[in-house]
Amino acid sequence: MGKLDFESFETSVNIHNAAYMKDVIPKRDNFLKGNCHKTDKFYETIVNDIIKSFNTWSFKREQPDSIEKLKSVITKAVKLGRPIAFVLYWGKGPRFEQAHPDTKCLNYLNDLVGRIQKIYQTGAQITLIFTDTHAKLNGFSLKVTHKYFSEIAMSAAKFNYHYCFLGDLVHDLELSYPIPSAPSEEML
Repeated sequence: MGKLDFESFETSVNIHNAAYMKDVIPKRDNFLKGNCHKTDKFYETIVNDIIKSFNTWSFKREQPDSIEKLKSVITKAVKLGRPIAFVLYWGKGPRFEQAHPDTKCLNYLNDLVGRIQKIYQTGAQITLIFTDTHAKLNGFSLKVTHKYFSEIAMSAAKFNYHYCFLGDLVHDLELSYPIPSAPSEEML
């Protein structure tokens, strides 16, 4: 887990908490694996710890509306040994190139991934959906929009984040589900 090279927005690390997570959590996991008769209880404990790691006011604006769905998705990922998947929109605001707030946000997301990885070694996978369609609706040229998102994509790649464009997703969806033609005059 690295940080982008942007000194003014480096986030601090609480060394006490990092040491606690490193030493205590793995010991607890091994204890549960060896002594828990129900594997579901083991998964429930890990899933609850994963949710607690990011379901704090550091990473949310309000309470999740469906904690059971959240638990279900995370449980499935843990049982399959896959990263916890997060899919996030990334909009193109008034900036024409990556700036301080963008770097700060990428570091913030990296902190979230880091918290999860301290509990669940497989960690989390971030996918950013670049909202090129919204930028177009707001009057930004395709060239300016792609330049900005390309800069964000290069920085996000340092954290192994995936990305795609909303326009591509919409286009693929339209190809999968073509709009039916209007009924003939005879039918009407």
